[in-house]
Amino acid sequence: MIKKLGIDENGLGPIMGPLIITGVETETKNNQNKSTQYNIKDSKEIFKRKQEDFKTIEKIFLRYFKMDFKTVQDVFSKSILKDEIERICPIGPDKICFSDKVALPVWIKEENENSSQKEIDLAQLGLCPDEIKRALFIIVCPNLLSKYIEKLGSKFSANSFFMVRLGLKSSAEEVICGKSGYKKSYEREISLAIRDEGDKLLSLKIVRESEEESVYEILNNDETIKMFRFVKDADRKFPEVALASIIGKYIREISMLSITKFIEPSSQKPISGYGRKNTFEEISSKIIEKSKEEFSKEIPKICIIRER
Repeated sequence: MIKKLGIDENGLGPIMGPLIITGVETETKNNQNKSTQYNIKDSKEIFKRKQEDFKTIEKIFLRYFKMDFKTVQDVFSKSILKDEIERICPIGPDKICFSDKVALPVWIKEENENSSQKEIDLAQLGLCPDEIKRALFIIVCPNLLSKYIEKLGSKFSANSFFMVRLGLKSSAEEVICGKSGYKKSYEREISLAIRDEGDKLLSLKIVRESEEESVYEILNNDETIKMFRFVKDADRKFPEVALASIIGKYIREISMLSITKFIEPSSQKPISGYGRKNTFEEISSKIIEKSKEEFSKEIPKICIIRER
């Protein structure tokens, strides 16, 4: 059996809201590239912010990765590295960005969904239900992302670093990541992630680096235990990465809904986070003012919109 982890990001480009790094673990009997057999659809193809699109990504999330989630705060509690956000968050993630007041499901009623459609969703991605083992994810708030951008030099390097951290948490032998920007080399990000894991027995070997694909081996006492592949357009080539893209999109949207509801309680459609900076300056001002009223604390603007 071959264990794979497909990783993708959601929210690296927007001005507002969290970055979500998501991985989907699969276990298959062979190493066949299923992208030659299926028309793989990632989140960008199935999600255009229409009402039905919100239902679609929620349906997929709840069917395969709900893990007894009842609120948005429950989702945040499963995030790898959540402790780092809790240490720097001035009032707590459950108050605004991942409010425990937002109940799941949001856009569908799960009990009314036809369970016989379960395999259809996966067939569109080239996966069978028993191949999917679990989902892992890292939630990165704007403040935390800014700190890592300052540390690593760019948002693309920060994004790659978080992908590696997620991959190291998985038991998968092969980790497939989408490329970040136009980067060819990920040696520095992998080395830093290994160091932060604190395992002094691990080392890195560069297999190849190119515009299309950069490949690395993680060794433990000279024995290869894991391979990282950074692949251009991975979400269109690998079903694991495509599904990770969809799951990550849902996690980001429910977070954005939580933020939206803080200032517009009746809203059921999240702010996207994309657009002109002056628009989000106005939104952040509303959030800051309301937070002072409710919590007697002024939230730093860096917690809401990104400086970098």
